[in-house]
Amino acid sequence: PREEALRTLASAQQLLERFEAGLADDGEDKLASRLLRMYGNGPHRELASLHAAVLHGQAATGLIFDEIDDETAEDIGRKLEEARKLREGGGEELQADLADTLNSLGVLRQRRGEYEEAEGYFLRSLKLRQSEVQGTSAQVEQAQVQAQSFVSLGNLAMARADAMTAQGQADERAKRELYGQALEHLTAAKEAYVRGFHEKHPKVAWALEGLGKVHEKMGNLTSAVAELKAAAEIRCQLQAQTPGKQMFQKELGTLEERLAKDVRRLKLATKVRQVM
Repeated sequence: PREEALRTLASAQQLLERFEAGLADDGEDKLASRLLRMYGNGPHRELASLHAAVLHGQAATGLIFDEIDDETAEDIGRKLEEARKLREGGGEELQADLADTLNSLGVLRQRRGEYEEAEGYFLRSLKLRQSEVQGTSAQVEQAQVQAQSFVSLGNLAMARADAMTAQGQADERAKRELYGQALEHLTAAKEAYVRGFHEKHPKVAWALEGLGKVHEKMGNLTSAVAELKAAAEIRCQLQAQTPGKQMFQKELGTLEERLAKDVRRLKLATKVRQVM
């Protein structure tokens, strides 16, 4: 998928560059500033949106598939910043796309351990996605993208707490607060996914599994098992409907292993309590 995505994006970039060659000047402006001036408010303004989409797509492909070392992070960050500027210059019609780019910038910052910066991007993205919309279809779509923001914030809170543990920090209260935030965000994500799709959608299973992981880290094994069982039930149904999907088989196998481990831990904890 990575190579196919990059080939498709490269083809789109070449087509845009051919058109832009006839509009460009000899200035030394930054890419986004130059393109916005070239396209202006005329009939070619939509090309700025297309160029932003290509830049964002290239960056997102890197975020998904590549190891994020310093050089890769710089390249991905540059592409996302250019896409952000183009989308900010596109006015209200590109606000949804801008929210996507802000969320990706947050993911990049989180991958780099820059948690405060990541949170800022995630919150800005969520704010855009919470703007008032009219019509049922728009509200359904809004719920879907809001869920992504809540997942991002939930994963960030969990990562921050995990980082404290990895660094040997003993502030258990702070870690529990962060895990509590993760639970709140992931619960909101699950509810938004149900509104945006339906209660048996695979993304609902992702949110449930995320909730299960947080409960594990907090030592709430009963709650962890309940969330993971609910996720497994959804994935079992999906696998039965699409037996040829390797993705569902892999996800289900991983989830069942995690669930079995937590069930064993819960049984052991119950026996210990009974002895005591």
